[in-house]
Amino acid sequence: MNGIEAADKIKAQSDVPIIFLTCLNDPDVLARAIDTNPYGYLVKPYDNAALKSSIEITLIKHRAEKEKEALIAQLQDALMQVKRLSGLLPICASCKRIRDEEGGWRQIEEYIAVHSEADFSHGICPQCAEKLYPEVYKKMY
Repeated sequence: MNGIEAADKIKAQSDVPIIFLTCLNDPDVLARAIDTNPYGYLVKPYDNAALKSSIEITLIKHRAEKEKEALIAQLQDALMQVKRLSGLLPICASCKRIRDEEGGWRQIEEYIAVHSEADFSHGICPQCAEKLYPEVYKKMY
């Protein structure tokens, strides 16, 4: 197994930033190494200052990447919270339409579908069935 294959296996099993240190100054090897998304690539001979700075930069970038991932997760959670309806909704006492942000009136199902992730299925409750369809209601109940 070469270093690139080892880096692939390490990345698959753990979250460790990779810096390649190689004696091969070959464009094909570099291209294959880049495919593993390393944090650095040093060619021997190297000086200690270059290695030290590469390690420090790698640790800073890796920490920043983890912080970014955590922030993205927090933002996704916040977006899910925003998708939930909350607060007061102006609703017509007669037809049950809701006044939207532009001042127009929408069916409650349409408003909720636009402002949340809820879906609706329709049915009719027994009280409405008796009121609207008394003949059918008598046969069913």
